[in-house]
Amino acid sequence: MFKRNQVNEVLIKAIRSSYSGLPDDIIMTRIKRLLDLDRKSKPPSGSVTPSVFAFHDSDAVGSGRDVTFSAYSVLALFIALRLMSCGLPQGKALSSLRRFREALEREHRRMSEVDIASLLDIEGTVVAAANAVGREKLLAKGNVVEGLENMVFFCIHADLEAVGDVTRTIAGKDGPRPDNICRGKKELERRLKLDGYSNSPTLVVELMNPFIQLNHLLSNTQPARRGRRRGT
Repeated sequence: MFKRNQVNEVLIKAIRSSYSGLPDDIIMTRIKRLLDLDRKSKPPSGSVTPSVFAFHDSDAVGSGRDVTFSAYSVLALFIALRLMSCGLPQGKALSSLRRFREALEREHRRMSEVDIASLLDIEGTVVAAANAVGREKLLAKGNVVEGLENMVFFCIHADLEAVGDVTRTIAGKDGPRPDNICRGKKELERRLKLDGYSNSPTLVVELMNPFIQLNHLLSNTQPARRGRRRGT
């Protein structure tokens, strides 16, 4: 689990590495608003709809205790920030991450089982040809996986005036999943073909590269200490 300072630090680095010109304070403000809205807009107690947070793992902890976030929550925040940078409103980004949280968490667990070392050593790729320093830079920038067959894509319906959002199901070896979580080129092409046929605008966020990038950046962050240090 990771503290808020680690989450902010890592997301700022990841978002800025994706050719974003947003100042750090704007990124931090967006993170804060997403987290606050996630807390405030949950279904009331006793509601028929179960409480599903997009980024938090549980209800608010008591005062004086640190709020921590899982590696999945960091990836979910990254996805939301990328969707917002493409023009999707904050509320729509939040509702999308809530709606598909279960499927995205399962995909996050699946990606955690992928042999990342083998992806770094695919012959002919930039990261495989890089020296130790160059590889470190590529990991920090999220420029790792080049082949579409090793990528994972999250597709979101972008028509804000549409009444509904059609999502089909893919039956895989590890169980069914919504077809807007696409593994590789063929599944992505199929989804985009169907969206094109139905005249549906679609936003696509690739997940495998940021998954590797965020884990790399998180492994190099330190949690902030609470309170003042002695002697200061």
